[in-house]
Amino acid sequence: MLQQTGYRHEATDFLREALALFTTAGLRLDADRVSERLGRPLETRPAAEPARRASPAWSQLTRSEIKVARLVAEGLTNREVAARLFLSPHTVDSHLRHTFSKLGLSSRVALTRWVLKQDAEATEA
Repeated sequence: MLQQTGYRHEATDFLREALALFTTAGLRLDADRVSERLGRPLETRPAAEPARRASPAWSQLTRSEIKVARLVAEGLTNREVAARLFLSPHTVDSHLRHTFSKLGLSSRVALTRWVLKQDAEATEA
């Protein structure tokens, strides 16, 4: 719950606005955090997006590595990925190094191409 302060109503308004923005952007984890902060019951939270079908190629990577790979493929920097996932930039770098090693890739461009190819194959199936 929100702390009892003189600015509680303003804070609640900002949190509601953040919830709407996160929901619209499809940022489920962020929306869940804000919902918890607002003290909203689970049944009033936004519905989860349908899960993407993972191809066998994705099975080589951990969930965290997949999240990082997808955000890097969107063009985000390590710092931006770290901020989005609430990780340190060092952790993002570590996930990227492991991903490159597992997939035999050597650049962010190659990773982006790989992610796009996997997503295209998944939508064809």
